[in-house]
Amino acid sequence: ASGECGRDVVAGGGAGDYLAPWWATWLHGLPHLSLNLQAVPSAFRPRDADYQQSLLFLALLGAVFLGLNLIFLGIYLICVCCCKKEEETETKRPNSCCITWTAVVAGLICCAAVGIGFYGNSETNDGVYQLIYALDNANHTLSGIDSLVSDTTTKMKIALEQHLARLNEIFATRGDYVQTLKFLQQMADNIVLQLSGLPVWGDMTVDLSQVASEVSYVEYYRWLSYLLLFILNLVICLIACLGLAKHSKCLLIM
Repeated sequence: ASGECGRDVVAGGGAGDYLAPWWATWLHGLPHLSLNLQAVPSAFRPRDADYQQSLLFLALLGAVFLGLNLIFLGIYLICVCCCKKEEETETKRPNSCCITWTAVVAGLICCAAVGIGFYGNSETNDGVYQLIYALDNANHTLSGIDSLVSDTTTKMKIALEQHLARLNEIFATRGDYVQTLKFLQQMADNIVLQLSGLPVWGDMTVDLSQVASEVSYVEYYRWLSYLLLFILNLVICLIACLGLAKHSKCLLIM
């Protein structure tokens, strides 16, 4: 029984191994900078302050680009709203062509960023469910340990004692055999004592089940909220591109 349980544990552990995709390894290998613009090791160290600063630096970098994007868009909206509408001519103005190509490039970049966001949200969801699978696997392993310890202790206390008592009756006339049986009884008592001293994982399995349930609940709403957020971003990009294409002030302001 213990051999079968060991094989199950090994098989379960092998199925739950995580391999990072190539793009995650490549991005993680990029130089990491702290808030003081000093290079820090790119090893995964979530509890170290310098590694946390490098992640914060990346977030601030994205926020800066977002702020610049909003500033340029605001300036453009002010210019569109404040400048008087010129009479349309048959010939196409040079600045109109520049604005069109700028809008096309900006739209492509925004759509690519939203697409990466969709992919990252899916990858995060897969990683979290691998974590939930690992928690369930650990829960199953700990439950199997408790079951094996309990069954072994019961068999040592009841079945083995009955067999030893029967052997004592059979070999009652042989002193050397009786002495050997007493030694076996002492060894069995020591094994039972050691098994009784092993920790009981019942409370731990309950905690792991609760953690897995809570993680699954939070991950579902996190995935759904991010999905809706990316859809909203995509709609905003499409409205902005449509407003630039039609030179519609209402669409741009919205």
